[in-house]
Amino acid sequence: MKKHHPGPVLFGIILSVAAFATATSIVPPLATEIAEKTGADSSLDFGKVYMLQFFCFAVASAVGGTIAHRYGLAERTLVLLGLLTVGATLVAGAYVPNVRWFVAWAVPLGFAGGIIETFGSIMVARMARRDSSKMLNFAHIAFALGAAVAPFGVSLLLAHEVTWTAAFTGFGVLILAASVAFVVSTRHFENVAHHADNPVNGTGDGSRNAPLLKDGLFVLLGIALFFYVFVEISTASWCPTYFQKHLGLSEASAAWRLSIFWAGTALGRALITMIPRRFTIWPALLTAASGILAVNVLLSFRAGPGAATVMIFASGLAAGPMWPVIVNCGQSLRQCARFTAGVIAAGGLGATFGPWLCSLVIERWGWGYLFPFLALCSAALCLAVLLARRRSARESQ
Repeated sequence: MKKHHPGPVLFGIILSVAAFATATSIVPPLATEIAEKTGADSSLDFGKVYMLQFFCFAVASAVGGTIAHRYGLAERTLVLLGLLTVGATLVAGAYVPNVRWFVAWAVPLGFAGGIIETFGSIMVARMARRDSSKMLNFAHIAFALGAAVAPFGVSLLLAHEVTWTAAFTGFGVLILAASVAFVVSTRHFENVAHHADNPVNGTGDGSRNAPLLKDGLFVLLGIALFFYVFVEISTASWCPTYFQKHLGLSEASAAWRLSIFWAGTALGRALITMIPRRFTIWPALLTAASGILAVNVLLSFRAGPGAATVMIFASGLAAGPMWPVIVNCGQSLRQCARFTAGVIAAGGLGATFGPWLCSLVIERWGWGYLFPFLALCSAALCLAVLLARRRSARESQ
């Protein structure tokens, strides 16, 4: 059988991840305008939209992993369906009449996003070395870049008085075009990666049918990803509004601060691809978790827009490696799509509750309490990572 270079497959996956990131990142900088045009009480109402979107993301990861495991569905097919759904949902979003419909609109967007992120990541992890997170970090630079470009593009559109409905339509059409490129570039995926969960040292899908919650490593990695995504998505969701409402910047100026956060995330992931393999798993994870905690503690003290922008960039820089490294740990240690999808689903739950709980904190105590609250969650993240590292070391003895 003719062998094909994995480069085009990796490109297709990168494109799909970037498309998902774009869809996720265009709503926060538009929240204020959408709230005004749809009759919402305030932009904080979008905490409900974010919550439902990422709850559906978590459901898609958990259910999708189980279904793919049971029926042997192809990851490539699932990612393609996710891309088509995200593109169509964004186009449809331009015709949503009020904020109540926006809540319903979040359901297909979140579910399709979960499918893309979960099975695109599993495709990459199966092509990568087990002792390195470099390939998954490289692929997820695309998520950070897509998430950075989207709010920057929205900022330019707002500055030129382009409506949010036109922005939704334009981004939706681009993602539908990306789905065509994904089909072409990944047509040989079956020749460059394994589709079946083959047992590895007795831990593949074929032999790990026990409930995941009885696996201590699954619980700890799930908790770690829950708190990481809780902090990351909360920061991304409320960053533009924080700069606008708390620091007094204009809507367009506040929007590109989100791009700064995601640019830092992209750089953090890029740095992982440049260091020796032995530092790309647990050393990277422990360093990143500590960095997230330190930055959120600093952001707890009010600073001017310039200093806050620098710290938001540092927050993204520290956060960058966390998601790919945790997911890579899960896939490499267990070689089980159900396990990996379950860990990703835990992260989806973090995204579900993070923006919503932060909106409650903001409503109750004000914007000044946003980052102190996230600092507490960052401390929980550090603890979970330390315990997971200890568990992994004990299993390897």
